[in-house]
Amino acid sequence: DVPAGKKVKMTFSASFGEDTKAKLMYGREVWWEQGNMILINGDPFYAKESGNRVDFVGETEPAAEYYAIYPEANSSEWENGTYTFTLPTSSYVLPENISFQSAAKCQNGENVLHFTHLLGYVKLTVPEELGYLTHVEVYANGGENIAATRVKVDYSGDRPSLKAAEERIVNVNDLGFGGPGDYYIPLYPGTYSK
Repeated sequence: DVPAGKKVKMTFSASFGEDTKAKLMYGREVWWEQGNMILINGDPFYAKESGNRVDFVGETEPAAEYYAIYPEANSSEWENGTYTFTLPTSSYVLPENISFQSAAKCQNGENVLHFTHLLGYVKLTVPEELGYLTHVEVYANGGENIAATRVKVDYSGDRPSLKAAEERIVNVNDLGFGGPGDYYIPLYPGTYSK
């Protein structure tokens, strides 16, 4: 038995789920690098090695369920098992700097995390002949909202999902770009009419 509020050293095995479709730069699958940090119940855990399934080591309080997030997002807060963060409606995107916001959960004693992506993504290829883009605005054809400011991770279902934490959801994602290459444009998840 561990006293309440006492953190203990733990190890979690982490990978991305079988249904993960995303490819990262240079055609690689989702890949952890040694030293990458994930948050588990708000506490930092670090990858012991590199690979597509690795062990993360850190300290946290023993719990019935463990909630994880990767990477730690901008203006994030972890409170009472709820993770809230800012999802910008405009950002600068580089093809070699792709960040897939993802989450996972597991039961006590399981200690295996299968991360799933929280956002939707559209792949855009900028050809060499087009050169550099200053910005791209992305809209849903049916006018649906595709971007939000404050969002939270909902861990109540079979797998984590993203929910709007504020009313301000907009129908445009305005992104600054770089040179030619493949880009993944993050979108607020949902069903679109067109």
